Parts: sequence; structure tokens; C-alpha cells
Amino acid sequence: MGKVALVIVGLATFVGMFVSISSRDNLNGSRERVAGQQYEILARNAALAGLNKAEQRLAEDFRGHTVAPSSFDGASYTVSVTAGLNQATVTSVGTAYTAEGEPVRFNIRAEYQKFTQPYGIAESAPPFLSFAVLSEDNLLLNGNILSDICDICVDGDEASTLNANMHTNGNLHVTGNSASVKGFGTHVGSGTSVPKKALRNTFQPNFNPTGAPTTQAVELIPVPPLDVTAMVSALSADSISAGDVVLSGDYDFGGTREEPYVFHVRGDLDCSGGTTLSGYVMFLVDGNVEFTGNLHGGPTGYDGPDESNIAFYAAGDVTFGGNVEVWGQVFAGGDIWFSGTPDVYGNITGDGVHFSGNVNIFYRKASPALTTYWNGSSVMRLKRLAYSEW
Repeated sequence: MGKVALVIVGLATFVGMFVSISSRDNLNGSRERVAGQQYEILARNAALAGLNKAEQRLAEDFRGHTVAPSSFDGASYTVSVTAGLNQATVTSVGTAYTAEGEPVRFNIRAEYQKFTQPYGIAESAPPFLSFAVLSEDNLLLNGNILSDICDICVDGDEASTLNANMHTNGNLHVTGNSASVKGFGTHVGSGTSVPKKALRNTFQPNFNPTGAPTTQAVELIPVPPLDVTAMVSALSADSISAGDVVLSGDYDFGGTREEPYVFHVRGDLDCSGGTTLSGYVMFLVDGNVEFTGNLHGGPTGYDGPDESNIAFYAAGDVTFGGNVEVWGQVFAGGDIWFSGTPDVYGNITGDGVHFSGNVNIFYRKASPALTTYWNGSSVMRLKRLAYSEW
């Protein structure tokens, strides 16, 4: 064999060896890439499992957002959640380990907003908000509450068939023959009066077709704690004040019966001067509420039966003073105090209700559109605002 032939054979052998080595390297590289992709898939699936767990926790309780590290399909995940009043950010990191013990990580971040989805507005407000007056503590009616018409009667088109009922989870006592209530008087404790007939004479329902006793002892009506913080979290406030708020003038927040406007007052609420509130609006007040000026309800866009379109829910006390007219349904975690000559068009519920001066309460039904937090006619949902992977 000549030299040229030997060179050709040697070159062919070298090329063959090179091609063989190159093919083996390419195969190994492909296998490594496939293995790397498999580990990344495992890490991503674990990160998604952690994200789903965080979504479940947020949907159950927006404040109960701790997710413990765990594993999924051969990989592990860790989750961090940062939740504010109505928004939350979730970061989930999945980790898979190679055969050599090297970590392969996959990151997912998502942002969520909380909102309330109604099932539909209930037919009526919950029982504890269905009285003209309800007091958790003892209730005293005396001769100081005087009126040419009635002290507690019914306003609106249903006056002939609707009763302005009063209830106390304590004792009911009437002093004198001056008070007049166009409804039933119920009590959990004792029912007494001076003179003796005053208790029966004070309560004269508008509608009593069966001739039932106008006052009677009944079972306790549960009144839930007024947790403003929990309400704000569940109802998604449209406005949040930096501190105390003073209302004076005309306001239209744009709230409808289906979607009332929610105003969180991080302090006290003072209603001074002439105020008109149009539409449906709910005030959630961390502190006290004081009415020293007129507050009326404006147009609502609702043509159904008469009901309140304004709600005042206060963690503290509510005070009515002076010669004022106030429209709205009121629920106080503290006490409700009356003085002067106020007229209230709505209903009141408080830990204690204290009458002084010349008080008139013209009962209007509480709107179930403003009580969805208690009557279970809405559910909290999550809306994903942003999503990213890397």
C-alpha cells in the first residue's frame, strides 16, 4: 500500500473516530438537556401546587394566608404571601434535585384582588336588624319621650300593616303613660311598668289580626359582635379615610342597591350641618358616630318597597343630639344615646339604647342590600391581576 493510501486510511479512521465521539457527545448533551427539562417540569409543577394551595387559603380567609412548605410529585415548594386589605401577592418557588444533587428551581409570582360576588339580595334583613329598636341591655321608656304623633311609629307606604316593634335581650320597663309605640314590645327578662297598665297601653301595633299580647317574653335574639375590621376585609371598601370624617353637604357616591358604596372611616364620623346622601352607601366606622345636623337620603334609583338606603355600622357609640333629622339604619357595637328632639327615619340596634329628651323614631325597614355581611347572601372571590414565571 502506498503512502497516499496509508494517509487516506488514517484520515478516514480519524474522521470516523471524531464523528463517533461527536455523536456520542451530542447524544449525551441531548440526554442532559432532556433531563434538565424534566427537572424543570418537576420544579414548575411543584411551584404550581404551592400557588394553588395559597389561592385556596386566600379564598377561605383573606387574612389566613400562611402556607407551609411541602412537596409535590418528587419536588418541593415554598410559598410566601403578602396580603393587604384587598390585594395579595403570592410567590411560589418549586425545587427539584438532579441525580448529582444540584437544585433546579422554578419561580411563579401572582397578584390577586379580593371582591364580593353576591348570590342575590336576600328578601329581608337578619332578625337583629328587623326591629325599630333593639337593645342588648335593659330598655327603659319613660315620660321624657313625648310626641304629638308617636314616639316610635312607621314611616312609608306600609304604615297600616307594618309594626314598629321593639325588643330587648334584657328587661323592659315603662314609666308613665306618655310613650307610644306602634308595634309589639318583646323582652327576654322581665316586663314591668309604673303604673301597672302602662306596659300594655304603650304598645299598640298597627297590625295584630290575631289579637296577640302586645308585650311578651321571648327567646333571646342573637346579636353578632360588630367587627369592623372583618367587615372591611370581607366587603372591600371603596374609600378608606386617614382618620376622622365630617359629613356636610350633598354626596352621591354612585352606590346602587346591587353594589352599595362602602366607606371605611378609620376614626370617628361626625354628621354636622345639612347632609344628603344619594344612592346606597354603607359607613363602617372604627370609632363613634355623632349626629349634630340633619342627614337625609337622596335619590336611590330603586322603586321597590320603602327601605333605608344608608347604613351606619360603628364599633363605638352613636349619639343623636339636638333638633336633627337622620335617615338610615344604625348598628352600634357600643351604646346609642338620644338627647334633644331628634327624629330618626330608619331603625337602631345597639348594646344599650338610652332615651332622653323628645325622641321620634319613624321605622323604615333595614335594607337587606346593606346587610349581606350577616345574611350570607354573598361570597368572597379572588381575581388574578398579574402572573409571571421564570
